[in-house]
Amino acid sequence: LNTMKKLLLILLCVPLIGLGQDVEERIVLIKKMYKETNELSKNSNDDCKEIKEIRYSIPGDIYSRPIVTKIKYCIYENGYSRITYRFQGLDGGQYNEYYFRYNSLYFSYLTEGGEWGDEDSRQYFNEKGELIRNLVDVGEGNKNSNTEAYLSNLQYCQRMMLLEK
Repeated sequence: LNTMKKLLLILLCVPLIGLGQDVEERIVLIKKMYKETNELSKNSNDDCKEIKEIRYSIPGDIYSRPIVTKIKYCIYENGYSRITYRFQGLDGGQYNEYYFRYNSLYFSYLTEGGEWGDEDSRQYFNEKGELIRNLVDVGEGNKNSNTEAYLSNLQYCQRMMLLEK
């Protein structure tokens, strides 16, 4: 009976060990894909589309402080693509990069800054687009965060690209 309990415990723990290793293997693959995407962006003629939107802090007053949003979508070789989002508002800004392979999100790099300081997030996604690791740095080094994936800016970019003529 004791042997049966040990065997059952081993069988229950093996999938957990494999799951952790799969995440680590996926992260190594994502780092390789990230590097390849950036190399392709330097060495090729990019197929890119860019949108720029300028609004003013006082609507209709072009002499008031501008609020600028820039979105750029680039397609590269080997199924890679990237969406970049830049926003400069009154109190700070954001810069986000979303990386895809065959239209599947695998990594996002998010920077938010302002008077309160900067915050960087590196979000890693599995093959299904589910967040598997979220590293956040507020100036003290990367720390794993249990927050959900921050995708609202990505969804905004996708809507803007669909509406652009």
